[in-house]
Amino acid sequence: MPCSALTGRPNPVKWTALPICAVLGLFVLAPGGAYAIEASGKSPPYQAKLVPFHQSEKEKYALKILHPYAFDPETIRAGMASIAYQTKALAWSKKKRVFTSAMIKALGPPIVELFAKATVEQRVGFQLKNKNGKTALAGDAFLTPEGLNWRFTKLDGETREVDDFSVMGETWRLVPLDHQAYKTKKPYENLTVDITNWIVLKNVTPDPAKIIKSPRLEEMTDTGAKPGAEGDVKKRLRLLEELKRDGLIRDDEYEMKRREILKLL
Repeated sequence: MPCSALTGRPNPVKWTALPICAVLGLFVLAPGGAYAIEASGKSPPYQAKLVPFHQSEKEKYALKILHPYAFDPETIRAGMASIAYQTKALAWSKKKRVFTSAMIKALGPPIVELFAKATVEQRVGFQLKNKNGKTALAGDAFLTPEGLNWRFTKLDGETREVDDFSVMGETWRLVPLDHQAYKTKKPYENLTVDITNWIVLKNVTPDPAKIIKSPRLEEMTDTGAKPGAEGDVKKRLRLLEELKRDGLIRDDEYEMKRREILKLL
């Protein structure tokens, strides 16, 4: 994704205290799947972790989550480098990059790893603290059929809700570049509104081959059940229904596994 054009709340997340390495480039995995890194000198810490994606929010925005997913690290790096924003005083500033090269180097690897571990009920949260220990940047990322979604609830230390439309106007906004678009909402039948702190990278098209299959699904057809084992088949079908009802598997996974299980009859 070209960056030549740059000259540049989700649900609240409680960030637990994490051990910070004093060695440049060394990541620490803390309890709960959270990462932290701090470069030597005065560089601020970067944190990333899996956070809940509540069903009510997915329904509100009609989101179909495609996790876990095996991202190519370069795809994440290029995506982060392409995201731009503007700040507003009397007028909007020139476009600026949301993620600096240092941020991409620090946050890119754990974001890739967390996407491979996330479920349909999770999103990848991240934040950056300044030298005073205050959060300067915060947001989350997740994958849907429309593309790779990035939401920001704090930039330059200024906080915004995901669909916050202040009467006084926003103090910052994301700027869609090529192959990018705002997420929209429709508060009224004849009105569509851009959510200017939520951007979708349309050129990151999900590849079905990179969607990581659930181990529980594999167990359903790999236990060696013999044809005619009706009781065992019923148990598997009930479990499959439960996984679908809880949003833990996609519709295509459900249909595929249902056919495989029925073949055991």
